[in-house]
Amino acid sequence: MTTPMEFRILGPLEASCLGRPVRLGGPRPRSLLAALLLDAGRIVPLDRLVSAVWGEQLPGSARNQIAIHIHALRKAVKAAGRDTELIVTERVGYRLLTDGVWLDAHEARQQATAARRAERPEEASAALARALDLWRGPVLSEVDTTEIAAAARGLENARLDIAEEWADAELACGRTREAVARLSVLVEEHPLREGLRERLMLALWRSGRQADALETYRQGRRHLLDELGLEPGQALRDLQQAILAGPPVAETPSCGCWSCWTTRRRPRRYARCCPVRPAAAWWSPRGAGWRG
Repeated sequence: MTTPMEFRILGPLEASCLGRPVRLGGPRPRSLLAALLLDAGRIVPLDRLVSAVWGEQLPGSARNQIAIHIHALRKAVKAAGRDTELIVTERVGYRLLTDGVWLDAHEARQQATAARRAERPEEASAALARALDLWRGPVLSEVDTTEIAAAARGLENARLDIAEEWADAELACGRTREAVARLSVLVEEHPLREGLRERLMLALWRSGRQADALETYRQGRRHLLDELGLEPGQALRDLQQAILAGPPVAETPSCGCWSCWTTRRRPRRYARCCPVRPAAAWWSPRGAGWRG
């Protein structure tokens, strides 16, 4: 039986085997492992591994050093208690096997997928909250090469996509206080993300805080004008006008499907029943491992 291992990339890189931390070494072997985890189960060409470890400043012995770091990682994994091979050599590069491996980014994907299949918003909210709780800080914050940084940005965008879906589910459940608490922090961190701001405005409005909702709009407009020279998008402008018109009208979805629940985040006249839900586009082939 393969000894189970856990890897966490939704924050600083961490690895453990049977609860014991794996000594990963310095920045280069950590960058190498991060690159393999981002494509877990697939062959990662040697050239991409070199780029992930050194960026554009490649040493002449980069290929040999990759082999040395792979050997060190294998040794560290074995010392932590893994009794079967984790990283295998392929003709054009290396591959990290997924047998017995738990990866937080893969778990986040599974929870998000379960939420999108949920029949009730309460179920969706719980699954999305579990996904969000897997993020422990900036993704792979100790790795700064261009290759890894691009993947990290993709996973951060995934977190925000999930947060917006979680807010939709919370609002569908009528839990406006919980939505306001988390969204306020996220909007502060990402002031130009209009989807987060729209949901915060809606949560405040439904909480009876019309003035705060309008102030949230004004702050967002100011950020967009100052930093990008742009006016808010149509969704924010429509919601502002709806808030100015008075208190929200209680809404009841026309059927029990998840799509109808998610439309509740918009004023009734802007919603359409049962729109086609988009695919999980945030999970790119290189999002972090397994596809399914």
